[in-house]
Amino acid sequence: MTDWSYYFHGQGCCVRHAVSGVAIAVDFYEGTTEWIDSTFFLWFLESLKSPSFIEQQRIALHPTLETLLLSFDELVEADILFRRGRSNAVRLSDEFRGWGAQVDDLDASDADVEPK
Repeated sequence: MTDWSYYFHGQGCCVRHAVSGVAIAVDFYEGTTEWIDSTFFLWFLESLKSPSFIEQQRIALHPTLETLLLSFDELVEADILFRRGRSNAVRLSDEFRGWGAQVDDLDASDADVEPK
């Protein structure tokens, strides 16, 4: 892991790739890494030099990345994301955890499609 650096913070850890600049932070709650702080997700998107199709779509849907934070609240209200108490940490609700493979397939199949 020579191209990666890491540091621990509060309830989690952030890893950063020295070459690409990609930063990924997770929170360790309930013994898992399934939780992500919505602000850390914003930082992740900002760190991407070449976003994948899915990340391109997320960025294109919002006039600023800060408005993406508001969409987290909407996803919590729709029971798609589950918020941990009063924190910014969220994870997929149990009903939607199986979607990961489908999103990965979509990302792989539409890699050359321009965002709308």
